Amino acid sequence: MKRAVLLLAAVIVVMAGARQARADIVLFSDLQNGISNSSVFNTAAEAFQFTATNSGTATNAELALQFVSGTDIVNISLFADNSNTRGSSLGSAIAAVTTTGTPTLSTLTNVSFTGQNIQLVSGTAYWLQIAPAESSTINWYQINTITDSNFFSSGTGYVTAHRGAFQIDDQPLASVPEPTSFALCGLGAIAFLGGYGWRRRKQMTAVVVAPIIS
Repeated sequence: MKRAVLLLAAVIVVMAGARQARADIVLFSDLQNGISNSSVFNTAAEAFQFTATNSGTATNAELALQFVSGTDIVNISLFADNSNTRGSSLGSAIAAVTTTGTPTLSTLTNVSFTGQNIQLVSGTAYWLQIAPAESSTINWYQINTITDSNFFSSGTGYVTAHRGAFQIDDQPLASVPEPTSFALCGLGAIAFLGGYGWRRRKQMTAVVVAPIIS
């Protein structure tokens, strides 16, 4: 019986371990510097250059955006860097900006890049861009406590400016075993317990019917 209990415990540990997700990785963030009251008024596409601080898959981004007028939908894109200008597009997604007051760390606009396999490499420069709908105004709140970074606006071209506040994360999904894995574990446990029970019954029967030698 002790062996059966140990087997079941091992199966449970394996399944529980498979369900554990690895820790989130922050690929870039300037939110720790605080969000200022200064902002960029967006009526055109605008992008900031940044350098990844960790390597990983960009699954989502959080931005300090404020909806002002027009349509609250924005297109958020990641670009490779090309000599301090925007290079090739790495991926994009649509997000709704629901914050109408000053954005805080608890009211950031979140956009998901899940499924696009956007790989960022530590120490490499990239660009994050937002593009509001036509005739819409979206404020991108900035970080005034850091040096200016390269900035692009479809209205003014490439200049330098205080970077908008944002964070890019690698948030992996939990690793869950496939149904076949559960089935195999279950069949293994059943087979072991069945065989163990059969041997126990056989031993008990042998004890009962064993002849008594005087």
